[in-house]
Formats: sequence, C-alpha cells, structure tokens
Amino acid sequence: MGKVRPLGKTLPNSRIVTIIAQDPSVRVRGKILTADVEIPAEELLPGPRGYRVNVIDYDSSTGVLYKPAILASPVEEKSKNN
Repeated sequence: MGKVRPLGKTLPNSRIVTIIAQDPSVRVRGKILTADVEIPAEELLPGPRGYRVNVIDYDSSTGVLYKPAILASPVEEKSKNN
C-alpha cells in the first residue's frame, strides 16, 4: 500500500490496537471505555485504513473531522518489542 518493506522484514500475523469501544462521552467508573483488539496485520494507510480497518475520526458534537492518524507499521512495532 505505498510503502516498501525492508528486505528480510516480514509482517507479524497480527497486531493489537487499542480502540475507543463507545462514544467518548460514555464512561465506566469515570474513564473512557476502551478495548484492546487483535486484528490481522497489514500495512495501513493513514486513518488508519486498510482491508479490515477504516477509522474516521469525527466529533459529531462539534462537527470536526480530524486528520487521519498514522500508526507505526507492524514491522516497526515488532522490532521495538524485540
């Protein structure tokens, strides 16, 4: 998807991302409800956006559409954790 992976670097099978599980105004014990989910690894475009994931960060209370986030590639994440 645009980026060339360095030679010898392979994608891990999956990656774990933290998501906001509900509207941020919904809170559990005073905290925003989040969840860690495991998704199949793939190179993601800004957003992040890929085959299985497409995040659009829009605040309906203010009418603001935020710029797409850029996540580290799964290869970079893997090398940081080793």
